[in-house]
Amino acid sequence: MKILIKLRRLEEEIPRLKGEKREKAIETYRELLWLLKDEPIYLVRYE
Repeated sequence: MKILIKLRRLEEEIPRLKGEKREKAIETYRELLWLLKDEPIYLVRYE
C-alpha cells in the first residue's frame, strides 16, 4: 500500500526535521493515519 510506504518514510523523517517542516510532516502523518483508521498499524518506536 502506498500509504504505508509514506507513513514509514515520515516515521524516519520526522525526528530529523525541525520547526515548520516538522509540524507539517506530523500533520501529514496524522492525516495518513486517519485514512487507515480501520486497518491495523504497527508503529516504529524511536529511542
